[in-house]
Amino acid sequence: MVPENKFGLMLGLSIAELVCCFPITGIIGIIFAALANSAYKEGNYEDYEAKAKTVKIALIVGLVIGLILNILVLVLYGAAIFSAIGSSSY
Repeated sequence: MVPENKFGLMLGLSIAELVCCFPITGIIGIIFAALANSAYKEGNYEDYEAKAKTVKIALIVGLVIGLILNILVLVLYGAAIFSAIGSSSY
């Protein structure tokens, strides 16, 4: 059975992750999406599925890391703002 080629979706999500979440896993996703597309075009469907799974894992890991980092930054900015407000003297 021939799997569906989801190159456009994998590449699009990898680029979005590169810009928005975590650039390292976005680059990994782009590279493996291109490799998966090449394997699909060659007819090597087992290699395609393995590389597509790697893209999926990279996207999930990048999303989790990106969310954690964004939450951490928001907490630190909030703490800095409340600290500045609390330490102001009139």
